[in-house]
Amino acid sequence: LDPQQDWPPPVDDRERYTFALADVLEYRPQGNESDFRWDVEGWHGGDFNRLWFKSEGEQNTAFKAEYDIDAQVLY
Repeated sequence: LDPQQDWPPPVDDRERYTFALADVLEYRPQGNESDFRWDVEGWHGGDFNRLWFKSEGEQNTAFKAEYDIDAQVLY
């Protein structure tokens, strides 16, 4: 059987989508000192090609501005 010329393709897999999830977004004011934490991840792309990102960290200004940050970008 020959495919019909006016039929659309069976799957439109060229669409681009974006997904983001903020699992933790926390801020605690404590006078002149404050703490905050975050954990965010997501992706952008289609079915075959996606760019994934993830970032998490915390900053505690109560202990001389110590911080811990982790960021990842994957393809």
